Amino acid sequence: MHVQSFVNRPPASHAALVVVTLLPLYLASYRYRLWHPYGGTGSTAVDALSSATFVADWLDVHVIQPFHPSAIAAYCNRSEWHPNLVFTLVDGAEDGMAENVLDFPFYTTEAGASIVLPSFAAHGAGRAGGGITQENMPFRMLFDETWFLSSMTQARPQMAIYKPEQDHKMADALPGTYLPKSRKVDMDLRNTKKAFLEHLDVWLKEKPEFEPDQLTLVNVERTPWQVDTRNLPQEFRRAPGCGRNAAARSYGCARVNSQIHDALNPTSTIPRNAFYGAYMDTRNALASESYSNFSAQTDAHLEQAILHNIKLIYIASKNTTELALFRVAAAN
Repeated sequence: MHVQSFVNRPPASHAALVVVTLLPLYLASYRYRLWHPYGGTGSTAVDALSSATFVADWLDVHVIQPFHPSAIAAYCNRSEWHPNLVFTLVDGAEDGMAENVLDFPFYTTEAGASIVLPSFAAHGAGRAGGGITQENMPFRMLFDETWFLSSMTQARPQMAIYKPEQDHKMADALPGTYLPKSRKVDMDLRNTKKAFLEHLDVWLKEKPEFEPDQLTLVNVERTPWQVDTRNLPQEFRRAPGCGRNAAARSYGCARVNSQIHDALNPTSTIPRNAFYGAYMDTRNALASESYSNFSAQTDAHLEQAILHNIKLIYIASKNTTELALFRVAAAN
């Protein structure tokens, strides 16, 4: 009788029973993989570090797939390229190098412009009389220049990359500094590529010196995090590429660490005795945005530390009051 009544129930009841039965199994599997990710081998120590072995193992675990220029090339092919238009990044500061370098290629790609290889003002250095400081650190001091140039040549053959030498005289730039229009459509749906190109076109045509058929050098203002990468092609976001140099530098860090603590295992996604390090920046506009203020940054850092079961946290900030508040939040 009970079997017959169960069989006669509507299909929705059967589906609900299947979901209720499988849900605990899914949650258990999810929790297990969270703490035992694919590619990890637990906390087994490595007795001796071999450069070749470490680099190969590190790349196998920490890089989704080798760099291939097709994703970036497909994105570049959406733009109309202008060989006479050249962008140069104005006064890229050392403390904002990452966001500046990330934004700059995106804007130049969408504008179809070539670039002057960026350099960076040393910490504390600034603008010299409203222009670009001459005492800048070269690109290679902070990034793998050889890999960058090689990769961009493969992915963006239309883009020329100029690398002026110390005594090399560059062409005169158009007067003023161009501040690109934001491309963060998550903040405003009108921040489209079309709107950016129209904004650039208006700025160029306002300059009496601008001649489309002549080489045009444009000083571009820094724009930290003004490109919403979620609008980029999925292949581009999933596989931007990783130079072998990154693995080599990780090996160097591992050698230093092995002299102090246990040797790092390159096949572990989260090494044993790892610590969590972060920089809290709540200056200016960052403090006023709900997604980047002190509370949001604190919650995000603590969430990641807890997620990966990391007990030691190093936080740097110029605000000592916020450091004290972070310590209280972490203790709770």
